[in-house]
Amino acid sequence: MNLNSSFIVALFVIGNIVGSGFFMLPAKLAPLGINLVYSWAIAGGMATVFAIMFGSLCMLFPKSSVLSDYFNNPIFKKLVAIVYWISCIFGNTSLLVVIVASLNFSNPVLVGAIIMSLLTIANGAVRYSVVARIEVLLTVIKFFILAGLPISLFIINRDVFSLPVAQGTQSDVFTIGISCMWAFLGIETASIFGSGVAARRGLLIGVISCTLLYVISSLLVVGSAPADELANSSMPFALLIRQFFGVGAEKYLGFLIAFTSFGALYGWVAATSKMGLAYAETNIFPKAFLKKANSDTSFLGLLVSSLASFAIFVCLSGMNINKQFNFTADLCVYITLAIYAFCGYVLLRNSKKIFHYFIGLFSILSVVVSFVFNLEMAFFALATMILVGLFIFYTHKLIAAK
Repeated sequence: MNLNSSFIVALFVIGNIVGSGFFMLPAKLAPLGINLVYSWAIAGGMATVFAIMFGSLCMLFPKSSVLSDYFNNPIFKKLVAIVYWISCIFGNTSLLVVIVASLNFSNPVLVGAIIMSLLTIANGAVRYSVVARIEVLLTVIKFFILAGLPISLFIINRDVFSLPVAQGTQSDVFTIGISCMWAFLGIETASIFGSGVAARRGLLIGVISCTLLYVISSLLVVGSAPADELANSSMPFALLIRQFFGVGAEKYLGFLIAFTSFGALYGWVAATSKMGLAYAETNIFPKAFLKKANSDTSFLGLLVSSLASFAIFVCLSGMNINKQFNFTADLCVYITLAIYAFCGYVLLRNSKKIFHYFIGLFSILSVVVSFVFNLEMAFFALATMILVGLFIFYTHKLIAAK
């Protein structure tokens, strides 16, 4: 089976988007009760629109390998490339936070350093085709574990579960639904791992599969675990395990969470290193990024992105685990949504089909509405884009002057 098939693209998409969100977001959703279904519907609906958008862009730009390939203007091209890379670095930090917290060792900074070192070495030493197959294997194992876990627990002791009551306001449902987009970030990786019809089909298969998985697992957690503990828990699934197997059983869950998030982080480290090479080949990054590791990805891109993720992790290490995760994950979501809006504009301008026109328009409107509901994160995301934009503008001006 070639790497461009719909099945392989779907596995890459699932592998990159199913990770810490599966385990962490039920705590955010707990105050909503049964209304969490509507939050997932909002996030899943937005993700489906973006999946169609990126699938259509892959059809329009079959030779694209990174998001910046969709843009012709050199300033916008660099802006999208650098800002998206920054969002990936924050996303990698979020995954690292979850892995370290789930392992629960006494020295989190040392554990974080070891994990990032192992992932950096693995992604630098192993050929990219092998990395792709490892990611597929990790995804298959991970998906069957995560799909099987809640279903098995429900079969074992369904008396523990009861449907939660409806809670929260419409504003809460929408705001939390946007935060749940963290669990879908990665749908754009179809532009890296696939093209054409395969990318479009793979994206939709991946998004639909993950939405069903998220809704079922979240309902089981919120419907089984004590509400007062769940809302403040950094490991909501631990409360679920305790309900089914008794006190003490939850300690084994940490390794499952670490494995799942490790698989997602493995794929994202590979993606960011591949981006570094693609950006250097199109003169977005300096020529120094053209030096390849044994994996045929950018050696410097791999090193810089891994060091940056670890540096952010160290800077936030004094925070509570929930605050670390929420800040890095939400910032990653809103920066990425800003990039999605740019991509929606490209589809709106380039597609000749009325359906694709409306998909591009709806993508932009979704991002605008999302920003209105969380002005603080919108400010950080827009500030990042403005700072990067100013840097690119003045760099271009200096080069032109010479």
